Order: sequence, then structure tokens, then C-alpha cells
Amino acid sequence: MNGCSPSKGLRPIVPVGASEKPSKGCNHSRLCIRNYIYRGRENVKKTSAIIGILAIAIFAMLAGCSVDGLDTQSKTGSVTLHVGTAEARTVQPVAAAIEIKKYSVSGAGPNGNTYPATEQTTGTFTLSKLALGEWTFTVSGKDVAGVEVASGTVAVTVVAATPATAAVTLAPLAGTGATGTFAMELTWPSTITVSSVTGVMTPETGTATTFTATIAGSKATYTNATLPVGSYKLKLYAVDSSNAVYNDVYALRIHKDLTSPLNLALLAKDFTTTGSANLTVTNPWNPTMTFAGNQSVISVGGSMTVTATVAPAPDSYAWYLDGNVIAGQTTNALTIGSAVAAGSHTVTLMVKKGTTLASSEFVFTATTVLPGTIAGTVKNAVTAAGIDAVTITVLSGTATVATTTSNSAGAYSLSVPSGVTYQVRFAKTGFYSDTFDGIAVDPSMTTTLETILKIADTYTGPGVVSGQIKDAFSGLGVTGITLSLRAGLGVKTGTIVYTGTTDSSGNYSISGVATGNYTAQISKTGYVTEYFSLLSIGGTTRANQNATITPVISASEIRFVLTWGAAPNDLDSHMLVPTSGTPTHIYYGNPGSKTTSPFAALDVDDTSSYGPETITVYSQQPGDYTYYVYNFTGSPDISTSGAQVKVYMGSSVRTFNVPAGTGRYWKVCRVNGTTLTPINTLETVAPAASASIDRGSDIVDESTMFLNMPAK
Repeated sequence: MNGCSPSKGLRPIVPVGASEKPSKGCNHSRLCIRNYIYRGRENVKKTSAIIGILAIAIFAMLAGCSVDGLDTQSKTGSVTLHVGTAEARTVQPVAAAIEIKKYSVSGAGPNGNTYPATEQTTGTFTLSKLALGEWTFTVSGKDVAGVEVASGTVAVTVVAATPATAAVTLAPLAGTGATGTFAMELTWPSTITVSSVTGVMTPETGTATTFTATIAGSKATYTNATLPVGSYKLKLYAVDSSNAVYNDVYALRIHKDLTSPLNLALLAKDFTTTGSANLTVTNPWNPTMTFAGNQSVISVGGSMTVTATVAPAPDSYAWYLDGNVIAGQTTNALTIGSAVAAGSHTVTLMVKKGTTLASSEFVFTATTVLPGTIAGTVKNAVTAAGIDAVTITVLSGTATVATTTSNSAGAYSLSVPSGVTYQVRFAKTGFYSDTFDGIAVDPSMTTTLETILKIADTYTGPGVVSGQIKDAFSGLGVTGITLSLRAGLGVKTGTIVYTGTTDSSGNYSISGVATGNYTAQISKTGYVTEYFSLLSIGGTTRANQNATITPVISASEIRFVLTWGAAPNDLDSHMLVPTSGTPTHIYYGNPGSKTTSPFAALDVDDTSSYGPETITVYSQQPGDYTYYVYNFTGSPDISTSGAQVKVYMGSSVRTFNVPAGTGRYWKVCRVNGTTLTPINTLETVAPAASASIDRGSDIVDESTMFLNMPAK
């Protein structure tokens, strides 16, 4: 058999200051020790190296030699011991008290043969010249003071010319009358009155112990100094004056003559009335104690699927919601469904391996706020092909809210609570990672992000970025525009890493830009400061990264600016303006007027790619202004154009990106007074005026709306 090098994710125990590089793997004549070490819960005193189960795989191969007292074919063999470590969480003594610093092995063999006790600080023993026959080995783990804290035995049959294999488990030192101490202290804010704190400690075998903590002011304490050595399931209950309950469950480990402390600082939100949960297992097991898929916030009526990974693999799983066991949930995955009540909730996972328990938890909030959706497409920055299997993660601060992967076309969609500003991250092996900041989501609406262009990591070094900045009102290039680049997408504050300036035609070119995606801030006196995305690819020039900038408008004006990519050639801006009787249709065939009714005008019409196309409302009239875009060219689909509309209302700017779908009409939004209502859908027929914001009722037949439309 091959050597038994430490399992994936394990680190060897080494003396302070020594290298952590694991020793070479054992061959077939080696005995391998797995020393599993645990840390306390996050809200308990953290420990870094605590004894748990020490699983030892022993491999013995015999080598021939003569030994007095045996038959004429007497032979001997040898055994090598190797040590590795792992980490998990539980409640137990601090690391320094139980960390194994020394190892000792001794053996008793046939015909009175013995192997004398051998002690050393390294993680490898070599046991040689073993007489053939039955052997019993005893392995001890000792702390820094040389006190034995764990032990185990194994029987091995040594036969000629055949490797022998056995296993031994090192457990916390027990023995007749061996006991340790459990000490608990709970505190809570002075604004809370706690009436009782009770607990139940259930050992792996034997009778459960129920206790009541002593309450003094805003603190409860309990100490038991005579608990038998071993593992326990600890369940706590605290009840406040309003009968709200704090429930939680822990893994507790007791070591001989040592104290396992539990210190908790409870908050008001920890005391909740009981709720219910609809839980089903969906995800497969994937070995490392961490959670995937857990969200910090979900909507009431929504759900999230959570998968736990634990290494080494446990024998069993048990899930708890707010301290109450979830019946039937015995694998590593569950789905929290629509029955979860509004409020803060704690999910705890308890795992067991052999007779040892460990636990971990996460907290989430269920809210009644309606969810929204974040959607978009990820493409290769060079080939423009969709990229599948990109991991998309939505974050609120540092908490993961939702995650998904892109499909074969690069498309993705995630449901998230609305009313929150998010960061979205995009990652896939072989590509640079990208982040998009400042993503706002409206209730029951889809926020479509601009296409994310990912760059293969084979492109390195600096590149050149270039393009043109046009006046959104005149369509002409603007001289003297300052460009300030920040790393990342949607990044409007922070360190500026590159700068540039436009020439007399509005053109710019910035060289030496490191490979990656950037947010460009463009500004000039008399104009509204704008932001747009650009990218640099090492060793290349990325041209036609164009943008528009609009002159400052008055507080009563509204401006709609359309831009897009190279294809299709011609996209058109359209607006239905409320006027007496039939609404006025503003477009290239009826450009409107700034000074007379309808007091709205098509300022710029572009027919040769990129834009801008601009419509400005100079004096609002009562009623709905409906803005949409028509794909005049017809092919390719408008959804592939990279089209973007910016709506300026006084000092505020709202950006819309073309969504996925089919249809030549992109219905963008509706404005009435100071209220902007997002719509952002593709339609196959032209929109019509409507006092309602229903997206299905305010459309008319295209032949009516575009009857006798003039040719371009």
C-alpha cells in the first residue's frame, strides 16, 4: 500500500518555530497517527489546538532476522508512527491545557517480549525487531508538562513476510473516576429581564444531567466540577420576562482535571418566540465545518438551500433551528422554506464522529420586504462569447446574500431582498475576478447589469484604452474632459489609478493601463459628472470605449440619453408625451419642440452606431411620459447591443441596461412628476400611453403606432 500522508486540509503538529511541512508519507511498514484538534465556538473562548479524536492507522511489515527463544524460522518486523492534525469547533479547555507536545509508545508481545516505552516530541516513531506473534501497543499523548492527556491501544498480529495493518484511537484520558469541569457564564443587556437559565448535558452513553444556572443581575453562572470525561450534547434555554426564549445547542467535551469554559453575551434579538420551518435536503455532500448557500437575509415566503462541508467526514448530522431539532434532517444539506417567520433565526449543525460531537452555526433574518432580481450576462472580453459556470456572488457588506452560476450562454439571475445596495462578484478559474459595486434593487423588479466582460488570465501586463466622449445634447466630441480611472466596476469613490484628457475632437487614449476592468469618471465644468465602464487587455489597444456627458440641466428638466455598441447600426429613442387628447409621439419623424407644445424634443438622432440619441423634456405637463427604444435596423437583436439609457432628473441619474429577451421595442421607464417607474422589458409591439403602470395593457399594434413613419 502507499504511504499515509496527512489527509487533504490537515496540518502536521510541529514544535513552535519548526517547519509545518508534513513528513514524507508512511510506507507499508509505518503506523500513522491522526490527531484531530478542535477549536471552541466563535462566541466561546477561541482555541487553536485542542485534543479531539486521535485516529491512528498502523501499518506493520515484517523483516527477517533471528531472535532467541523462537523457532528456527524466527523473524522480526518494524512499525513506524506518523502524526497529522485537523481542526473543527466545540466547547472544551483552552489549547495550551490539552495540546499534545510529546508522544510515547510501548508494547507487549509473545513469549514475554516487550517493547520498552519510547518517548519523543516529533510525530514519527520507528519500532523495529518485533518478535513474530500477537502484540499489543499502547500510545500516549502528553502535554508540555509531560502529563498524559490521551491514550489508546491496538492489537497487531506480526507474521512472516506479510504486512500487518491495525488502527488505534486516542481519546481524552478517562479511567475510573476521571472527571473534569464545565464552567458557563451568560450575560445579557440590562434592558432584558431573564427569569431562568437551564441546560441539559447528554453524554454519549449514560443519563442526561439537567441544571439551573444562578442568576445575578444581568449574568447567569453554572459550574460542574465532577463531570465524567467524554463528549456531551449541551442544550441551553433562557427565558425573559415576556416569555421570549433563547435556545441553542453545543458540543461539549470534558477532559480530565481541566475546565471547559462557555462564555456567551446574549443580545435582545437572541430572545425570540418559537417559529416553524419547512426543511428538505437537496445538496450532495462535499467534504471541509463551513456552510455554502447560507444568506444573511431572505424574504418571508422565499427560501435558501444550505450545504455544510465537514472534514474529516462525520458519522452523522443533526440540524437545529433556534435550538429546536429539525426532525428527519440527518444529512449535510437542508432547505429553509416559506414557513420561517419574520425575524432573526439561528441554524445550528451538530455532527458526530465516533463518540465525539462538534457544532457550528449561522444566523439569518427573514424579512417581509418584497424581493427583486439581479440579472445579466457574462461574456469573453475578446471573443464576445458567453461564459458558462461563472460563479456569481451577491454581497451585502461582507455577508453573502445569494449565489449562482451562469448558464451556457453566460446568463444569470438571482433573487435578493430589495431596498439594499449590493456588490456582485464574478469569478471563474482561468479569468481575472471582477466586482460590480453599488447595485440597487427595486421590489418586484429586475435590475439588469451591463454585460460583464471577463478577461482570460493569459493576458498580462499593461494595455491601451481609447475612445471618444460626446456631448449628449449636441452629439459632438467634447474637448478638455478629464478621465479618472478606478479599479473595478461601479466604483465611484476611492483611489484613482490612471488619468487622461480628451483632445479637441473629444478623443482620449491612455496607455500603460494594467489588465482589468475599470470605472472611468468623466468631468468638466458645466457638465454633469458621469461614470462608465472600460477595460484594458494586456498587450492590446481597446478602442471605441465611448461615453457621453450631458450639460447641466435645470431642476425641472428631464433628459433621456441612449447609447449602444457597434451593432445594430440604428437604435431610436421614442417618447409618448401627455398632451390634450391623444398623446404626442416624439421620435425622429416628429422631433417635437423646446419652446412650444409638447415642450419636449429629440435633441440628437444617431444612425451609425454608438449614439447618443437624446430626448429632453423642457417643461413637464401633467401625466405619464413613457420612454422606449426601437431597433430600427432590426438585426441583430437589441438585447445583444449593449444598449444603455441614462435618465437625468435634476441632480439625480438613473441607469438602465437592455435586458435579455426578444422584441424590437425596449420599454425602459415611465415618469410622472418626480416619480420614475422602472419597466425595463422587451416587447414585440409598440408601447402606448397609459395612466397605469401595468406592463401588459399599455401596448398597441405596431401598424397603428408607426403608420406612415418616414424613411431615414
